[in-house]
Parts: sequence; structure tokens; C-alpha cells
Amino acid sequence: EQAIRELRGGAIDPQRRADLEEFVLLACATLASTLTSMEEDVEVMSRQTSIVQTALSEQMRASRNEHVAESVRLTDLIAQTLEVVPDAARQRLRLDTDVSLTKLGPVKIARTVLRLVLQNFIINAADAVRESGKPQGTLRIAADIVRDADGEQLHLVCIDNGAGIAPEHLGRVFEQGFSTKSKETNYGIGLHWCANAIAALGGRIWASSEGPGRGASMHLLLPLEARDSVPTTKAA
Repeated sequence: EQAIRELRGGAIDPQRRADLEEFVLLACATLASTLTSMEEDVEVMSRQTSIVQTALSEQMRASRNEHVAESVRLTDLIAQTLEVVPDAARQRLRLDTDVSLTKLGPVKIARTVLRLVLQNFIINAADAVRESGKPQGTLRIAADIVRDADGEQLHLVCIDNGAGIAPEHLGRVFEQGFSTKSKETNYGIGLHWCANAIAALGGRIWASSEGPGRGASMHLLLPLEARDSVPTTKAA
């Protein structure tokens, strides 16, 4: 604003005018870049809000015993989840998707709820890596099907190489209000919410760790609807 006022002020030394004009041009370029970045942030916020709204609707229906399930591939679900994970968390992790995710094929689950839970697992893993002092860590996601007399259940596990969990905290990480994370990095919707959401769908969540400095694993077990058949291709 000062530069524009000076340019409009009348007689100015030619070199001074040239400097001011160059400054204004650079300021416009910076402003344009800032607006583009803000637009991207708003788009992410909009997607996150939509996911939360859908999840709340699904939880309302689930509380009335209206089971909501969609056929999804876990690899696609993870890719969709990463789109709404904050950049700071996503850049701190190298994601390792186990081949077991592809081998499972489509499964029928409450897609939006599971996506929110995965989002929280990824954010927690990134924060655990930060707490460990590593510039970047790994998060391995694997899955298998557990079969028992009640039917099939999806067992999903997220394994990080972050700060780990102390033995005395393992039983508390899903309690309401409990967190080992700093206020500056506590972006998640909360493990307590995750545990309640999965429990409402008839499943459960638990954590395991060999102790501080040795990483941690987040497990969930979720009942499945009848699985879709995966077409097979005959060899020529």
C-alpha cells in the first residue's frame, strides 16, 4: 500500500519508481501464490467436513440399528484417506501398503467411519514419528479376514516405527480425554471416538507396543457383510 501511494504521489526519481514497480509486481505474485495455497486449504477443509457429516449420519443410522455398509477396496480407501490427512502428517510418513490389502478384494464395511478411523491412525503414527525425533518414519498397513462361528471379521493393523507406547499407557490410549500428544500436533478426531465408532458397528480397537522407542500397532476388528465375489480370469 505504501508503494502504491508513493507511485501515485507524483514526481519520483526514475530509479526509485523502477524499484517500487518491481516491488509491486513481486508483491502481486506473492499474493497470488498465497491465495492459491489458501484455496487448496479450503478445499481440504471442505472434504474433511463432508466426511465428518457423512460419518455422523452413519452413526445416527447405526444407533437405530440401520447397518450401513458399502463394498470397497481397502487400497482405494487408504488413498482417499490420505487426501484429507494434513500435509505435515502425510509428509512425515512413508506408507507401506501390504500385499494382503490387495488380496482381500472388495469388502463390505461402513466406509466413511473406517476412513475417519484410518485418518486418525495415520495422524497418530505421524505424531509418534515426530516424538521419536526421526525426520521421517514408516507406517505399514496390513489386513486379513478372521473367521469364527459368528461370521467374518476384518482385522486391520497399522504398524509404525515411532516413539512407541509405555506399558502403563496401553490400556488408556482409548480413554476419553487421554492423550500423550502435544496440543500443537493434536490434529486427530481422537482414539476415544474411534473406539466408540467401531464398537457401535460391533467391532473393537486395541493397541500394542513393545515399549518406548519401539513403535506401536493399532488394531481393529470389524464384522463384515457377505463379501463380494472377485471375478477370476482364465489363463489363455
